[in-house]
Amino acid sequence: MPRRAPRRAARPARGRAAPWIAGVIFALFLLAAGGATDIMLRRNDAIEQLATYNVSFIATQASAEMERLHVRVLGLMAGAEGVGEDDVRLHFDIVVNRINIIGQGDSRRILFAQPGAQRLLHRLNAFAGEGEALVADLGDPAKLDRLARLIASFEEDLAELVSIGKMKGGERIAETQDQLRRLQTGALALFGFLAGCGAALTALLWWAQRSNALLAERERDLDVQNGRFDAALNNMGQALCMVDDAGRLIVCNQRFRDMFGLGGDLAPAGTPMAALLRTARRGGRFPPGLIARIREGQNEILSRAARGSFVVEEPGAVALSVTHESLPEGGWLATYEDITESRRAEARFAHLAMHDSLTGLPNRLSLRERLDRALAAQRRRGDPFAVFCLDLDHFKDVNDTLGHPVGDALLREVSSRILSCLREGDLVARLGGDEFAILQFGVGDRDEAVSLASRVIEAVCAPYLLEGHRVIIGTSAGIAVAPDDGLDADSLMKSADLALYKAKGEGRGTFRFFEAALGNQVRMQRAIELDLREAIGKGELEVYYQPQLELATNAIRGCEALLRWRHPRLGFVSPAQFIPVAEKIGLIARLGEWVLREACRAAADWPVSVRVAVNLSPAQFRTSDVVQVVGDVLAATGLPARRLELEITESVLLQDSPQVIAALHALRGMGVGISLDDFGTGYSSPSYLLRFPFDKVKIDKCFVSADGMDARAISVVRSISRLAAELGITTTAEGVETAEQMERMRDAHCTDIQGFLISPPRPLRELRRFLGMDLEAEAA
Repeated sequence: MPRRAPRRAARPARGRAAPWIAGVIFALFLLAAGGATDIMLRRNDAIEQLATYNVSFIATQASAEMERLHVRVLGLMAGAEGVGEDDVRLHFDIVVNRINIIGQGDSRRILFAQPGAQRLLHRLNAFAGEGEALVADLGDPAKLDRLARLIASFEEDLAELVSIGKMKGGERIAETQDQLRRLQTGALALFGFLAGCGAALTALLWWAQRSNALLAERERDLDVQNGRFDAALNNMGQALCMVDDAGRLIVCNQRFRDMFGLGGDLAPAGTPMAALLRTARRGGRFPPGLIARIREGQNEILSRAARGSFVVEEPGAVALSVTHESLPEGGWLATYEDITESRRAEARFAHLAMHDSLTGLPNRLSLRERLDRALAAQRRRGDPFAVFCLDLDHFKDVNDTLGHPVGDALLREVSSRILSCLREGDLVARLGGDEFAILQFGVGDRDEAVSLASRVIEAVCAPYLLEGHRVIIGTSAGIAVAPDDGLDADSLMKSADLALYKAKGEGRGTFRFFEAALGNQVRMQRAIELDLREAIGKGELEVYYQPQLELATNAIRGCEALLRWRHPRLGFVSPAQFIPVAEKIGLIARLGEWVLREACRAAADWPVSVRVAVNLSPAQFRTSDVVQVVGDVLAATGLPARRLELEITESVLLQDSPQVIAALHALRGMGVGISLDDFGTGYSSPSYLLRFPFDKVKIDKCFVSADGMDARAISVVRSISRLAAELGITTTAEGVETAEQMERMRDAHCTDIQGFLISPPRPLRELRRFLGMDLEAEAA
């Protein structure tokens, strides 16, 4: 940017007058100082005169000394004690000194201006001369007498001299004092004037200093403002240039130079704007066509002498936003903003707004727009299409046990598999969580929808290998066909969702088409969700117990606690129906703790040889301190820990969490038995038996109830039993309903069996009778 000339703040008028006023005050101050000096000199003279004009004192001293000399002479004549010649000579010298003072200076001028005074002075001088000869020989009585008479002759003259001195001295003192008073008055006035001049000069100096400070402050403010303007100009996100009415550059910022490749001194003030654009075009920062379109857009706005803005864009390269405004005095101001990244961000945001960020599939909003367009096309042309609603079976277990990263990877892989099943033009969208939707177009009949549903289910249910984990899930699908099952997007999606509920309620891993009767079934499902929340408080839940038989002794060694719900209107609700609901609404942990407490309270009254087995869900490990809960329940019910057996599924171990393993060890350390339930299904791996020292493995009923108990099922059971025996783990075969199955489990070396052959699940009061009968038979 070209340099601007430094601006100076206007100097105030009072600042220009200050030197003249200061000069006048200084001149007056010098005159006053000279006058003060003159007054001081005159005052000193007056004081000196006052001191020297004391004629009365001089005359009085001379008279007194003459009297003392007279006394000493008379004393010497009389032979008085203590009076000697030296004493007389001393006083004579003093008198001579006084006479000399009287005859000199102002005293002579004042005193002897009177008539007769001059004669007295001559006599006194003569006395001094004659007296000198007389005091030289004081031993001569005649000379001593002469001296006495000579002194006595001056008595009256000296008295007159004293009177004259007092009169004249007083007059002169009065005159001098009057003069001093006049000088003092003048001095006070002069000093007051000097003080005024000093105050005025001080005020003027303060005024000048204040004016200079204000001027300096204005200059600093102006510098700060200029600095801020420069900083703001050069740190703008937009490039800016100002051009005069002749098309020459007035000012531009650094962003402008950088944007158009005008480094160094390529953009000085006064450069024609056309030349700058040519330089920018040669610089290659932007495509030449873009520079030309900028110029065209600006010329169009200039022709209207108005304000305007426009965007020039080179697809896939760069985009600029230009704002152009005419200036009142001619010329124009323009800003240029590189919006390339913002355009790309807008495109990304637009994509994200319509697509799922995890899988990249269209999202619910995108599905809704596509569905609305499909319905409009269907109304115009009559082409039917199908809407699929899907969700994943057991996805929550994978997400909770293996962690969210594995769950996210699973969702991406599921998305890829569903896409591979679609034809061109079909759409799959992720609605959220583990829910997906498919739009299948060109559906001539339902068989095409059945074919797609079968392909999707088969693809999704195939095993996955994710981060070293083998994962198996399933999917269920509900299908609605337009226009039969709905004439708008909401009704179609609702119909497909109701069909999905139907598919999940019939065992999952399947699909169902919408039927009008499904609405009632779904409403029933919703009612179950609401009633289940209140079932505990209303006493509708009950724990049943299914005995477990030890094959070696044919004795009941344990009972598994199973939850039952006696609904006031619906009667007994199957656990297969309400347990998934409890998991879905987050009630499973609360139900599990209630079952544990009820089972331990009941088992405390059973024979000591009979244990109670209670299932723990993965949710109880996630949402509560299961070790604390079990400890509290055992303490409250008084059941010994060795008589409690906790059954966990392999999904708990899939969490591979140190906290879960630590909790299991803590429970086992308390004396509680730990069983691995449903072994042989799902994620089963023999490595689980090595990761934790289980007390028991429960073999899933699918191996027990296999058709004809085929050899493969028996081999699996035998292998599990053998492995468990070598590890010191007991085995329980579930679902034993016939004597043949029991014997086969015995031959396979299972240690315990459980199933309807021994006893169906019984309420507590019936179980007590069952155990009593069993004990009596055993005693017999």
